[in-house]
This record gives sequence, C-alpha cells and structure tokens, in this order.
Amino acid sequence: MRALKPRTRPRRLRTLAGAVLLAVVGLLLPAGLATQAQAATSDTVVTGEDGEFLAKATFNSGLSYFHEYWRPGPGVNSFQVLDVCGDGWTPHLLWEQGGEQKTATVSDDDCGIFPVPRYHVIKTGYAPAEPEEMDWWLYLENENGDIVGNEMETDWYGTYSYEPEGAYFVHGSVYKDFTVGHRSLTVSVTPTSDAFSTGTEERAKEITEDMWAKMQHRIPLPAEVTADQRDSMYKQLWCHVRWDIFTEFPVVGPEGGGPTWDLEAERENIPWDEIDDVADVQRHQCNWDADGTGHGYIPPTDGGSDTGNLAPMADAGPDRTGTEGKTIQLNGTVWDDGGSPQAEWTYEPLAGVDEGARCVFADAAATRTTLTCDDDGEFRVTLTARDGTNRPVSDSAVVTLQNAAPVLTLGADQDWSVHRAGDTVDLGATFTDPGANDTHNCRVTWDDGSTQEYPAKAGSCGSGHTFDTAGMYTMKVTVTDDDGGSDWAEVMVVVYDPDAGFVTGGGSADPETATDTPATLTAPGKGTAKFTFNPKYLPDDEGPAASGGKVAYRLSSGDFELDGQSVDWLVVTPDGRTAFRGTGTLNGEDGYGFVAYATQEPEALRLVVWEPAASPHPDGNPRYDTGRGSSYDLDNASLTPISRGAIRVHQP
Repeated sequence: MRALKPRTRPRRLRTLAGAVLLAVVGLLLPAGLATQAQAATSDTVVTGEDGEFLAKATFNSGLSYFHEYWRPGPGVNSFQVLDVCGDGWTPHLLWEQGGEQKTATVSDDDCGIFPVPRYHVIKTGYAPAEPEEMDWWLYLENENGDIVGNEMETDWYGTYSYEPEGAYFVHGSVYKDFTVGHRSLTVSVTPTSDAFSTGTEERAKEITEDMWAKMQHRIPLPAEVTADQRDSMYKQLWCHVRWDIFTEFPVVGPEGGGPTWDLEAERENIPWDEIDDVADVQRHQCNWDADGTGHGYIPPTDGGSDTGNLAPMADAGPDRTGTEGKTIQLNGTVWDDGGSPQAEWTYEPLAGVDEGARCVFADAAATRTTLTCDDDGEFRVTLTARDGTNRPVSDSAVVTLQNAAPVLTLGADQDWSVHRAGDTVDLGATFTDPGANDTHNCRVTWDDGSTQEYPAKAGSCGSGHTFDTAGMYTMKVTVTDDDGGSDWAEVMVVVYDPDAGFVTGGGSADPETATDTPATLTAPGKGTAKFTFNPKYLPDDEGPAASGGKVAYRLSSGDFELDGQSVDWLVVTPDGRTAFRGTGTLNGEDGYGFVAYATQEPEALRLVVWEPAASPHPDGNPRYDTGRGSSYDLDNASLTPISRGAIRVHQP
C-alpha cells in the first residue's frame, strides 16, 4: 500500500495483485473497448471477443449524477456496475481511496433461463476536503481464471457538504466534470427557496454575496482556481439567483428546469452587462460558452429530488465499419431499475458525407438492429434510453462506411450489331449503385477519335452517335460516382457503307506457321490453306447483306472445306482494311458462320469459323481461327500474311 500526497497526481495501482492482473490483461485485452464518458464523469464498457456486452461501470464524481439526472441517484463519489448476470464472468472493481487500494466484487449469480443485465451500486463513502485524483479499474474473471478488461480510468473524487437545514443550499460539491468539452472544475449546489431573489435587484445582490460566502465555507474552491475563474463563477451564481426576474421567458427543457445550480470554472469571465441585460440572459441562460452564447443547459430553476428511481443506462456498442448500401449490425444495450426503458436509435452525418444522405434503421426501437445508409462517410449513431421519469440517457458509436463503386450493364443485342454509315448508333448502358445518394458522370470513347462526357440520368449512361465511315468500332463507356468509384464496359458495332468499295483475293497461306498460336483448337485439319473471295455490294443492294461474289477456303489436308452461302455484311474502311461476315457449309454440312479479315498492304488474311447455334457471334473458343486470341475488332485483329497470290481492295 502507499499513501497519497495532497494535490499530487497518484501513481497507478502497484500492489502485487494489481500488477499481476494488469500484466495478464495486457495480453487479453480486445482492441477498442475503452469508451468515452457519457453521463458519468468516467465510464468503461467491457465486451467479449465477438463484441457482445459483458459489463459496464461508471463513476459519478461529487454531485455529477444529481447535476445530470436531477435526482440524487446512487450518491456522491459512487460506482454503478451493469453486469450480465449468470454469464460466467464476475466483475471486480479496484480503486484508490485516501491512499489505499479498495476492491469490490459484484455477484454473478444465476438469474434464470437467460442471462440479463443486472444493476449494482458501489458507494465509496469517501469525500475529501478538496477534489482528489484517483484511478479505477473494472475487470471480469471467469472460473478458469481468464481475465478481460480495459485500461485503467482516471477520475477525481469530489468534495461534499450536506446540511438539511442549511441556508440557501442543502447539498454542495466541488468536482471535475466534462462540461465544456473537457474536464472542468464544477461547483453544484441544490438551492432552497431562500436562494431566490423575490424579484428585486437589491435582494438578489444580498443573497449572492451571502450564498457565495457560505459556499466558500462549506465547499471551498481549491487553490488552483484563478481569480478570473472565481470572478466568472461568482457571475454565474449572480445570474442563477436573479433568474426568477426573467420568468416571463420560456424555460428550456422538457421538464422545465433542474434541481441544481452548477458553476463551471472554465466558463469565460464575460462582462457584467451581458449578465444584467435581459436579452443576453435570455440567450445564454446563465450557461454561456466561451463566446458568450448559450450552452444549451437546463436553466437554473428549482426541482424535485426523487431518490427512488435511478436514471437508465445506454450503451451503443462498438464503432462499426462497412460499405454504403449494405446493412450494418448494431448491438446496443439499455437498462433501467424499473424495467426495460424505451430505446430509440438516431443518426447524424459526420465527416465525408454528401448533402442529402439518408440512413434507415431496420427497427429504431430495438437495441439490436441494422443500419443502411445510401452514402459513404462517417455517421454517428446514438442509442437513447427513456424511463419516463428521468432525463433521457444516450450513448453513441461511429459508423464508417466505404464507397461502393457503381456496376455498369450494357443493353442486350448491342455487341456485333450492324448499322449503316451516317445512321445514329444508340448506346444502351444502365448502372446500379448501392450509394443511392451518389451522383454519377458518364464518359464514352467512340473509337473514331471522339469522346463524350455527360452527367448520368436516372441510372443510365445511354447516348447516341453517328459514324460517318465504315468500320468496326469498339465503344468504351465508363460511369464514375462522385467518390471516385467507377465501372466500365465495351461493345463492338459494325458500320457498313455499300458505296465504300469491295475486296477480292485468291492464293494460299500457311496459318499454322505464320501465327504464334495453333490455328485450330479441335484440329479440323492441317496444311496449306487455299482461298478465294470477292464479296461486293451490287448496285441494288441496300445492305447490310451483300449479294455479289463468293467465298471459299480449303486446307491441303482435305478435311477442312468452307464454302460461303451468303454474306451478311461487308466493311471497307477508308484506310483499306476489310472484313466480311456470312454463313456457309463446312465439309458439306450447313450451320456454320464465318468472319474474314483482309488487307492489301500488307497482303494478309484471317478466317474465323464457328457454330452460330452455340453462340450468335464468335467467342473465345471458335471452331477455327487463324488469329486465335486476338481482337475481333478490325483495327486490332491479327492477320496472317499470304504466301502466294494477291489481295486487292477496290475503293471508288
């Protein structure tokens, strides 16, 4: 054991048992279990490996509970422990008090068929002469000696004075609380009817001076409080005393006031005219911020003090991460000594959330529920417990959501679709995005040297384009959301022009030795290929079918003979590249399709043969392909140079 020196920061607990427990907990601690204090001056929540609630402990310094909930509750400098009874984990509290280490064990007796939260109060019965710093620790132990817990919490014992017949106030305390964004020295008193000014300025001055003197005697301020802070606290008391002069103004708060007057040392020492002026007092209500505006606290009016009903407790569970549009599991807990309190989830956007974002709870009244949001970013979810008597109690967690990229889908029957030069080619492209609040931009590369960008409309990137010359065009469309997520897809279209010319060819080639990959997959034949073709649009042909010419292709092995029956379309590009597609017989059998590519400079050829019954267009596994694996787009197709003969492209 050790003795604490006044006004010095105590060291961490260093008993042998405490040191051993801390060493064990250092190995067993799950990450992210410490929580920020909510209603109490400090608190901690312990959860299991799967995030399930095990226990929660809070410390209420001085009259902080009275200040927060408007009733005495568990008492001055007390602990509250909420434990799931009968779950096999026994809660233990360790804390410093007057230079000694104190311990308490909470019963974990079986409580029936199902483990439920059970509430316990541990009163320290200790109040020092001035606020005193202390450390405390909650840990849980099971029958196997396994220990779980968080880091130690640091708090302050508050002072306390009680005089049932005291002039101006009965209870008084000096303690440190989270009142203006950080721990601040606070004075709380429960005023009697003698503390009210009866509506005259002179009487208000007399009461303020007398009450201030009695406060300095019963609950003196520590030496650390500066003269400027004392002056500010005196002005706060003056404002409270004369508050009844302004009773014609609305009282803020559902219950119409609270039973304590609370003076915070951190509040700015504002000018007297901002305290004497009626409009200023109506604005800040004796609880001004550093800029002199109202803090939003309950105004200083009198109230009751029912000690028989404790405030509820709420725990929103750990912070969560996920993806926009997906359900996020929330595991909250609420408790009240009078039964199950009313629970309600709410949310608010924080960082990185676009305007208009919306979240939906599966059941906002259930402690365990799911949340779905239509945008990424950080959201604060708050679980509030109401018991119908005390002020509502809330706890919050942060949900961080990542962006989900949109998913693009091209319209059916667009790939290999055939269009005449000069006609509009419609591009059908729709998308979905779990982030329904996202905005989207579309970009289309038309493959003729032009690019188009435009905002998406109603989940569509659809557009239209006119190709002036014949060719095979691979259009690429990309959709991008406002968070940078994107998806893209490509589709190839065929554009023909009956007036662009025609192609003729005859000769032989050796496709197997001229390409890097085998020309055949199912080995229909090997050897030198002999070919002849002369497809063309006749004067009366409107297209896309070309009625002139013929197509033939033979392998010297004798087991691969293709004879064209019809030409579905013919493409002749301005730079002399050609392609034509049709149907024919293979070794005398109907039901085959072919696409041929030919160029004059260099003289080269590619032939693809497949079965349309299996696939309407050539896929990655055709029956025969002299440029297997390369693109079907004429601009990027792999052609085999011919070994003899000629290929001629005839253009007007």
